[in-house]
Amino acid sequence: MYNRFMNKPELKKPEILFAGEAFIGDDGKLYETVESYYKKMVNLGVMVGNAVLSGEILRPTRIVSIPRGSLLVTDTVARMLKMTGDQVVSYGLSLYSDEQRNDRFRIGQRPPRELIEQEIVLVVDEVADTTKTLERAKIDLQELDPFRLYTAAVYDKLMPNTCRPDFVAAHTDEHDRWIVFPNEPLEEYGKAFEANLE
Repeated sequence: MYNRFMNKPELKKPEILFAGEAFIGDDGKLYETVESYYKKMVNLGVMVGNAVLSGEILRPTRIVSIPRGSLLVTDTVARMLKMTGDQVVSYGLSLYSDEQRNDRFRIGQRPPRELIEQEIVLVVDEVADTTKTLERAKIDLQELDPFRLYTAAVYDKLMPNTCRPDFVAAHTDEHDRWIVFPNEPLEEYGKAFEANLE
């Protein structure tokens, strides 16, 4: 690959698990492959779509993504619900740095009221563990007066005494098991990239 700006050694390409089913690694973590995760995202989209078609819920007019984790999920579900880019809203809300949970939320971009008010909103996340992120998103978005608000997550860790998403594609067998999503090896590339900037 040619890069005319290259003046440092090229960083190693991250090893991403593409094919196969999810598995428990020797470290006790649950590893998702691109294939297995994509199937779960599609199943989540089917669940929401079927709920709309059966009249259980109203058809979402806005889908809220909580970056970074839910970007792939949001894209998948939005396409399956025939939602266009202008119907996708980002809410930059984070409680984690790598595998460390922070003491408080870090908030980036917040949706403006005019994008949420009287809309039928579907909030999407990749995993509901403590469900604090989804709870915070629901509270903040309810203040913007949506007509209806639904939540969806690819995974639910079934932590005791937490609120459940309205739609969930998969559950973990242990609520404290860490899930390694297929794009997480990119984090190691990011660390090496940052180290090379110094």
